[in-house]
Amino acid sequence: MPKYFLSVRMGGVGIDDLVGEAFDDTEAALACAEASAHEMIREALSLGVGPRKGCIIVSDEAGEVLGTVSFSSSVTILRSAV
Repeated sequence: MPKYFLSVRMGGVGIDDLVGEAFDDTEAALACAEASAHEMIREALSLGVGPRKGCIIVSDEAGEVLGTVSFSSSVTILRSAV
């Protein structure tokens, strides 16, 4: 299975994935990045911190960027009628 790297960029800080993880394909790696973005936002909200601007960058073993999941695209705001 190919190895993919999910690196985080948030608030001017970068956290590079130096280990990587094996996924069946690019779509599976992007799905994991999406789930990770959701989890990071949930954690931030549980700590009373609003979601930060940032993203998770998915790249392959050659370092080619295959996709990006932005935190803002992972947020759904529900509004109720008052």
